Amino acid sequence: MSIKLAIKLAPLMLCLALTAPAAELPAHSLAEFGQITTPAQADAALAKAAQEKAGIVIVPTNAPVDWTPQNISQEIWRKPPAPAPATGWGNGPGLTLFDYRDGTVKIFVPEITGLILARTFALPAGESAGHWEIHPMLSLQNNIVRGSTSYREWLLEAVPAGKNRRFYVRTIRGVFPGEFLNAGDYGKVSRLYVKTLGFDNNRKLPYFVADVDQDVPKAALLHNKTHVSLLRLDTHSITENQTFDVSNWRHDYSQGDAYLYDGTFYYISDVHSTAGDENGVIYSAFSISEVNTFRGTTVAWNAPALELKFKNGQNTETLASGRPIINLNPQKIITNGSAYITLPGGAILGWGGAIRSTDAPWTDAVVGRYFAVDEPSEYVPDSDKVRRWFYITSFSDKDGVKSLSVQRQWWGAKDVASISRLYNERNFTGNEAKPKLLHYIIAPGANVFDVARVAKEQIARLDPGAHLGTPVDFAPGDLIEQAIGPDPFLPIPFRSWLFDKVPGAFPAPVFDVANHGDVARYSVLTVHGSPKVPWGSIIDVSSLAGNGIVFNADVENAALLFNQSAGNPQMIRWTGKPGANLSLTPAGNLNVAASRLDLAGGGVTALGGIGGNTFRGLKIPVPAGTTNFAIAFPAPESTADYAVLVRPSWPCVHAITQQSKTGFTVQFDSPAPTGGTLNWLLIR
Repeated sequence: MSIKLAIKLAPLMLCLALTAPAAELPAHSLAEFGQITTPAQADAALAKAAQEKAGIVIVPTNAPVDWTPQNISQEIWRKPPAPAPATGWGNGPGLTLFDYRDGTVKIFVPEITGLILARTFALPAGESAGHWEIHPMLSLQNNIVRGSTSYREWLLEAVPAGKNRRFYVRTIRGVFPGEFLNAGDYGKVSRLYVKTLGFDNNRKLPYFVADVDQDVPKAALLHNKTHVSLLRLDTHSITENQTFDVSNWRHDYSQGDAYLYDGTFYYISDVHSTAGDENGVIYSAFSISEVNTFRGTTVAWNAPALELKFKNGQNTETLASGRPIINLNPQKIITNGSAYITLPGGAILGWGGAIRSTDAPWTDAVVGRYFAVDEPSEYVPDSDKVRRWFYITSFSDKDGVKSLSVQRQWWGAKDVASISRLYNERNFTGNEAKPKLLHYIIAPGANVFDVARVAKEQIARLDPGAHLGTPVDFAPGDLIEQAIGPDPFLPIPFRSWLFDKVPGAFPAPVFDVANHGDVARYSVLTVHGSPKVPWGSIIDVSSLAGNGIVFNADVENAALLFNQSAGNPQMIRWTGKPGANLSLTPAGNLNVAASRLDLAGGGVTALGGIGGNTFRGLKIPVPAGTTNFAIAFPAPESTADYAVLVRPSWPCVHAITQQSKTGFTVQFDSPAPTGGTLNWLLIR
């Protein structure tokens, strides 16, 4: 090892020396273990170093540029050896690999035991830490001084290709000489080098000067944002694993304020960058569902070894164990006829629903294959025709109706279930007489259980599924794709489960929000969403509670404000009585839909009226000489059980002789005079 290299790696080697045995401290060059001219030779040399338990190995700068080392040297021992049941097991020694060929020091630690930094804080008796000191176990200091950028703005006028062109923008805040900027949207762009900055006094506009190799249109995007972050964690998991990317378990058995995560953000105004929207986010949780699923073509299928070799692989980085490979050879799929899916009978899993057909050529041979709805409205949105594939677990044929059941995952595999969620709810068949007929695909497939050889050999190993040894088995030339999870448990960005055992002296909330600043915030919680897909509920309270919502402070405008921006009546509904609700229409009418309005013995004051036209009649003309007069309601009542108050315009004694759902009849002891009228009011 050279002296320069030893100096570069001294701090890292010192760190390893804290836990490594003395005999393992000397470092070895990878070249000591064989030729390293090609990636294959470098792999062989690394394997030999692992076999000889080299300890610390350094990759020299003359190693192949396109070689990416894999430190998979560590072994697990079992007593007795496999395949006997183990009574003891442990980890063998592994090597640590240092690689700095591209200028970045990379440390490949042993694959199982990794790297452990341990500290015990125990000062001698009679001593104490100093005044309000902070003693982190590991301190990372990131001083960002020059060269990073955060700029996103639109060009005010077109710029032709050429030298020393002016780029006029509304602001050059965030632009500096020497900056790397992209001119154009995220497809076709020109990479600019900012030469100088300027201001046009005639136009009162700022600009920067750069050479450009292609015409840039007006309103093109000028952008570049760099991330000079303190710590980055990348985990690429393509096999089954339950894990925490960051596991912070603090065992706190004494006293003192404890912060498991302290996010303190110091700023001086204008955190918002040009045309950005991140502002200052202390905790950021993005849940992103990917659909860039693997697709390829079968080269060979080794059935005894369960090895599928492929070519023309797309998105091979997402090829993972735990999801099936679907065989899309047109000669091996079933699409004839149509299917319909009955509405599920269960709240979540859909017990009672089924996938059915009366004209599809299904037999019990489809069990063990995969079913997908082949309708454009059921493809994953914004994807390249990605379908949701469900594993078929049973088949039945009764009275000419064929039925399938599929497997769902709900704390274990459930085999008697239907599809409970479709993108388009109208694709379900409900109680209507005519089924909603759908195009479908049934295809053979098998679950992947080993992807370790995918990157280098394009080989994946599959379960011995129902396809094995049948005419629909994998064969050279078959088009294949890996299915996405058809109905996953969606990620939960924030979870707070409490397991307290002792009542607390302080009223500690789950989320504590206080505004200690000098300006008002718009809201404590703002919920946005897609205009196409509504939330099921904004807040779902499924627990016992003393109070639902408590206002302990004055509310200036309204305790509950409904902004009817869409012009719809926003209702308060009760499920105990179907149809019972309270709503205010955009016209200002307060509608109460209930069996009765019970004031619990209280009175009604300042009442402007009861009901609408159905409940009253004003200045109804009564023909002269009439002694019996029939009133017909504008709309029928639900029953004839109501009270009606009548006021004729002439002095008389009157009575209600008949009443029904459609109206009532009034009898007068003296005939109506010329021009006589009456008013009536109905009360239920």
